[in-house]
Amino acid sequence: AHAFMHFYDFNLYHLKWVMDRKWTFCLLIKSGMRMLGLSLLIFLFIHTPVVPAEEPGKGRPAKLIVETDETCIHPGSGTDRMISSESAPFNIPDGGGPIEMSGHYQLNGSLLGGYSMSGRAVYRGVIADGVLILNFGQWYYQGAMTATNPEFPSASNPIRIALDPDATVVTPFNYVHEGHVPCFGKVVYRVQMAPETQIWEVFLSGYRHLIHKSGFERFNPAESRWESKKRHHGVTFTWNLVAEFEITKKDSNWVYTFGRIKEAQVEYHFMQNPKLFTITKPNSKGCGEIESLTGKPIGGSVADNQYVTLLWPNHKPEVTFTIALAAKCRPGATEDACKGETFINDSDDDFMQRAQGHVLPLREGRLPPIRISNPRGATDYAVAHEYTLKRLK
Repeated sequence: AHAFMHFYDFNLYHLKWVMDRKWTFCLLIKSGMRMLGLSLLIFLFIHTPVVPAEEPGKGRPAKLIVETDETCIHPGSGTDRMISSESAPFNIPDGGGPIEMSGHYQLNGSLLGGYSMSGRAVYRGVIADGVLILNFGQWYYQGAMTATNPEFPSASNPIRIALDPDATVVTPFNYVHEGHVPCFGKVVYRVQMAPETQIWEVFLSGYRHLIHKSGFERFNPAESRWESKKRHHGVTFTWNLVAEFEITKKDSNWVYTFGRIKEAQVEYHFMQNPKLFTITKPNSKGCGEIESLTGKPIGGSVADNQYVTLLWPNHKPEVTFTIALAAKCRPGATEDACKGETFINDSDDDFMQRAQGHVLPLREGRLPPIRISNPRGATDYAVAHEYTLKRLK
């Protein structure tokens, strides 16, 4: 009978200790009828309704993962190793702020041949400067709150977890529980989430032109004489491109991760003043082919978390015009144009190459145009780039 009573005394104490630590068991009453060799256990639960998990709000979705490995040594009864895992989904609010999450836990113990328990887990805290600070943790069992334990986060023992996909916090613990039961182990905290990303769209338009300046002689029939005149002619390439790129935050810094060209177009225009030549056979190389860049990847880099440089492909369109002189040449003129059809050729290897060096601020809207103009004697050279950025995500 004494052994019988001792067995139930231990079971009563152990169950009370386990419940007080992690479960909803609130009160145990032992009624011993030793004269009959009986021991009666009466379990009294205080029931509170289970509060459903919070509806997901705005912000980046994430999940708190908590894994505990705890060992407690019961004098004269054995060792209980308890392995528990928890998961609590939440959304990271833009700009930070207070946060509460509700999830689920599962515990498996080794004492008494093994046991298993599960219920709802609640955590509260605040997000500030890219860090999740937990200052409250609590388990529920059958709707009632369990006792708070030293390994749970609290106002006096907050847990700080960086909001990085690979961040992990390990907190070891070692204490003596009620009834002189030593317990030790560790808790591993981590936040499971997709990396923080931004997706931007950039519109690039502009032109490059090269104008040649020269002279010619025109016959003035009113005065029956030849006059010296000035003429300008050249080719302007007009560009329109659209690209999309992604940046990802790693270790609190933004890095360029991917980009692609969504649209690409370049057109050419032959300019002459006055109109001395007739265009008979325009032939372009690389203008129509630029559409094949659509969908191709584009590299880039981020500087100081606020500037991006895009590595546009070095596409070089070229155009050749077959021309014929529309006016009469002076007798004895030796210019090629006076001998019949001739060619004018130009290519643009500047526009895309210069764009590779542009540093763009990561802000929405149209940026001030980037223009280079260089009148240089016999030619006028100009190139212009205009950017508009739009954040898609």
